[in-house]
Amino acid sequence: MKNISLLFIVTILLLSGCSKDFLIEEPESFITAEKLFTSQSGALAGLNATYASLKNFRNSGRAMLVGVVGTDEGQLGIDEAGATDRLALDAYDGNLNQFTPAIAQLWRVCYQGISRANAVIQNVPAINMDETLKKRIMAEASFIRALNYFWAVQLFGNVPIITTVITDADNYNYPRQNVELVYKLIIEDLTIAETDLPEADAYTGNNRGRASKGAAKALLGKVYLSAPVPIRDFVKAEIKLKEVVVSNKYILLPNFADVFDVTKENNAESVFEVQFISPDQTNNMSFCTGSRAVPDNILGGGFAWFIPTDYLFNLYDTGDVRKSVTFRTQFFRASGQLITSAANPEHIKPHVRKFEDPTARPANAVGKNTYIIRYADVVLMYAEALNEQGKTGDAIVEFNKIRNRAAILPAGTLNQGALRIAILTERMKELAFEGWRWYDLKRTGKLVELAKLHNPRAKANISAKNNLFPIPLSEINNNDGIKPTDQNPGY
Repeated sequence: MKNISLLFIVTILLLSGCSKDFLIEEPESFITAEKLFTSQSGALAGLNATYASLKNFRNSGRAMLVGVVGTDEGQLGIDEAGATDRLALDAYDGNLNQFTPAIAQLWRVCYQGISRANAVIQNVPAINMDETLKKRIMAEASFIRALNYFWAVQLFGNVPIITTVITDADNYNYPRQNVELVYKLIIEDLTIAETDLPEADAYTGNNRGRASKGAAKALLGKVYLSAPVPIRDFVKAEIKLKEVVVSNKYILLPNFADVFDVTKENNAESVFEVQFISPDQTNNMSFCTGSRAVPDNILGGGFAWFIPTDYLFNLYDTGDVRKSVTFRTQFFRASGQLITSAANPEHIKPHVRKFEDPTARPANAVGKNTYIIRYADVVLMYAEALNEQGKTGDAIVEFNKIRNRAAILPAGTLNQGALRIAILTERMKELAFEGWRWYDLKRTGKLVELAKLHNPRAKANISAKNNLFPIPLSEINNNDGIKPTDQNPGY
């Protein structure tokens, strides 16, 4: 029997019942899908396992590097350069190929989420349970499936479309499908989600943080901005994003620092975030971005899997309040002494601060939530959709909402081209290290140009082929529908 890379063929993780309970796994607890999906509680447990899969894209591990490294925003830390598969994500060198473990992990985490969502969508309709809750569960699973397919199609291009639970590994035969068909499924799933999900403020208690109507609309807007022609549609993007803006369900928090305050999770700026909690489910992002100049039991210490590029750090205007929240520029010993030199100078260069939690030590014990979409992203996407239609004056109004919160001068009169560049730059300053930069550069056709200019490792190797990652060899070997000749061009 083939060793299928898709997890959750006939088993599903059960979840415990503590705070943020819909995201806490107990790996020792397994039950067959046939036994699980027989009751309302089983339906919720299956859905909660689907949410749990999302942490893989916002957690320690190779997958969390994608979106940040290999761009003008972030680069691999110098001490990680010996890990050839991680280095490949930053340098786009010869080690970025179908054998790269990081690529196999990317594929696996996408399809793990898809597989778990499929189990919910396939099995929940037959359960005798509250019909309103059933509809919501189906919509939540549709949202998560759409999100994972969106990541997959962006990363790999044509991918297999799998919408049912795989129960026969010997008949694992799923060819790659054209990106237009993948986006069609994504839009169908998100249309279900926006129709049947409640607004975010309808969730209370431990249900806060679940997918909402606003999250589905925001992701739809991102899809319409990102998809290739003919699916790319700035008018539809404007419509969906405007619906989020005028819903009055979200705001830009007045104090930028509050956006990353661990005591203010699931706040009014949050559209959708991954739920973590210490010690059961830690995100390790503080550990992976902290400095090696200090031990990880001291604030700011960690392993520096990635660091900011010099270009990004120097891009902020004087007085921009986001800079001190985004970057840590000083490191202290346990005694409180400022560290002014290090064996490797990179260890005391600016590091990422957004993921720090002053209440949790060591750094890998942080249970701070991480954003998938926040309202600032929505506002900037809305400005972009307006600008691409020639509504540049209206777009500048939206664009300046972000700059005003940052306490920097608003943009004056700009033409469409100048504002297009300004929005792309502002997105990096506002959303730095939140996982979207690679995708932003790809969809705007700027990945190769800006990585060459501002990423010291990428500049020597990056080329147009790197707008897609290779299909992992494990999938080619295990999937009868994908042949070696189906590999992405250049790999």
